[in-house]
Amino acid sequence: MKQDDVPSIAETPAADSDLIRLASSPKTHPDTLAALAESQDVFVRCTVAQNPNTPQTTLFQLLLDTSLAVRQQAAGNTAMSEEFLRYIATLDSEDARMAVAANPSLPADMVAILAKDPVDKIRGRIAWRVDTPAELLVELATDGHPKVRRQVAKNQNTPVETLQSLLNDEDAEVRCFAERNLESRTGAPSE
Repeated sequence: MKQDDVPSIAETPAADSDLIRLASSPKTHPDTLAALAESQDVFVRCTVAQNPNTPQTTLFQLLLDTSLAVRQQAAGNTAMSEEFLRYIATLDSEDARMAVAANPSLPADMVAILAKDPVDKIRGRIAWRVDTPAELLVELATDGHPKVRRQVAKNQNTPVETLQSLLNDEDAEVRCFAERNLESRTGAPSE
């Protein structure tokens, strides 16, 4: 594909599946991805938002998309710059913070900030992360919302002592997840 063809690519008569395939390819030129981000097809825009080769300016544009799914995919893009991740983590948009909370590229200090988010789903997403530090998991184990404690109980990085205390949680699912997690580490049922 020649560079001169890029501006009109979003309007090409190619089948949607071809555009999605092009948008998902790691070999697609960044200018082509930028053009595809203008597509009327939400699936094409979602796919562009997931592609790690999508230019930062295009990802930022996709953060403002009318589709929630596109905004979430852009916020979750692992190639999103640290500057944009920090910006997204401070937005009033619960959906944007939720998506960025799952982004593996989120800086550690922002993980700690989002662990104190007022929205339980976002705190739960932080407790779900494989890179959440043990000391944050210990804090989240006492969260007032059982959904957050359930994620702590499932996390393989949760300290054994914390899991043992979660065996006495008021929520049956928290107790069950803590027991399963302990069993997966020892191979024997917990006491």
